[in-house]
Amino acid sequence: MPITLLEQDAEFTQVCQWLDSNIIGDPITPETDNLNLLTENKKIYLWFMDRDCYKGLSKYFALSSPGQVYSRLVGGKMYDLVYAEDRWFRTGMENDTLKQRTEYHIAQTLDTANFDSLKSTLRSSLACLIADEIAARSVNAEVDSILKNGFIVYKIGYTEIAAAAKRTFFDQVGLIIEKLNPLFNVRNSTDLERLPEIYSTVNNRRIEVALNTLNGLSREANGAMVATENATSSLLHSKMKQAIYYWQGIYEMDI
Repeated sequence: MPITLLEQDAEFTQVCQWLDSNIIGDPITPETDNLNLLTENKKIYLWFMDRDCYKGLSKYFALSSPGQVYSRLVGGKMYDLVYAEDRWFRTGMENDTLKQRTEYHIAQTLDTANFDSLKSTLRSSLACLIADEIAARSVNAEVDSILKNGFIVYKIGYTEIAAAAKRTFFDQVGLIIEKLNPLFNVRNSTDLERLPEIYSTVNNRRIEVALNTLNGLSREANGAMVATENATSSLLHSKMKQAIYYWQGIYEMDI
C-alpha cells in the first residue's frame, strides 16, 4: 500500500498516529553489525532512547524528557523519540556508502585521516553529555555503548516517491521534527525560544563542549607545529574544526 503523506496542519496526536501506521519492520539496534539495515535510501530513520538513559546522561545537568514526546513500548521498556533524519543520496555521495549519515552515527572513527566521520549531531549530543571534550577515544567507545545498549531505530519507507519529488521527502521529516520535537535534533534560535528549557540547555552544552574540544586540538596542533615545523598538523586541525562545526550545527560567525 502506498504511504500516505503527513499533512502540514497535523497536530501532535495525529502525527503519532501517522507514525504508528507507517513505521515499517522491527526495531533495529544501532551497531556496526546492523549497518546494512540502516543505510537504505528513501527512508526516514527514527531514533528512540530508553528512558532509563536520561539518568545516566545527567552528569552535567539533569537531562529529562521534554514532556510531550512520542514513545514506543518495546520489550517491556519505554523508548522516547530523540532524533529523526531523512535518507536520500546526496550530491556526490551516490556511490559512497561510507559517507552516508547513519554510518556517522554508529561507526564513527577518530582516525585523523577521516574527519568526515565526525558529522553526527546525534553522537555529539551524547558525547557532550558524558565528557568535556569529544575527541577522546574513550568517549567514542562510551557513545558506541550507549547507542548499542540504550537505543533502537525504526524506519519509514518512501520507495514510491520519485527522485524528482525528494523535496516532499525532506518536508516529511521536517514535519516530524517540527511537530514532535525530538530532543537531539539541532534547532535554530527561534525554535529554541518556543521550546522547553531542556532544548536550550542541550544546545548550549553542545556548543560549550565543541569549543573546549577545538581549544584542546588547537593546543595540540600548535605544539606539533613547533616540534615538526610543517603544515600537516595545522591542516589536520583545520579539518577537525570544520567537521566539529558541521557536527554541532554551528558556524564560526556564531562564536
